[in-house]
Amino acid sequence: MKPSKVGLEVLDQLRGKLSDQTFWDIIKAAKGEAKGLKKFLKGQPTWLLRAFNNKFAEKWAAYCDKGMLGSDSSDYAAFYTISRGKKVYEYYLKHPEQFDSCIGDNEMYSYVVMDLLEERGEDNE
Repeated sequence: MKPSKVGLEVLDQLRGKLSDQTFWDIIKAAKGEAKGLKKFLKGQPTWLLRAFNNKFAEKWAAYCDKGMLGSDSSDYAAFYTISRGKKVYEYYLKHPEQFDSCIGDNEMYSYVVMDLLEERGEDNE
């Protein structure tokens, strides 16, 4: 018997995990803006905030693994490419030579979850 999608989502919730598809759906809903991400995540449960933050860190780490990061400006460019969605993110993973630390800056995107957890009086680690 194949588990249902709803059943898998419940298991992910219990484990505090987020599927890649759900992560990219949230990114898409935010429309590339920190303000949009905050608006979308504000009413979500704390487990989802933490799971989103973990998945975001995982995506950022993939750029580190490719040797594309090393300065604040390249970190912010990575945040920018992640905020632009799955296609842009995957393009740069496949073509790291095209990655330019001047591509864009979305530093605030990386702070949204920390800010929301702080507003709730939660530890942001």
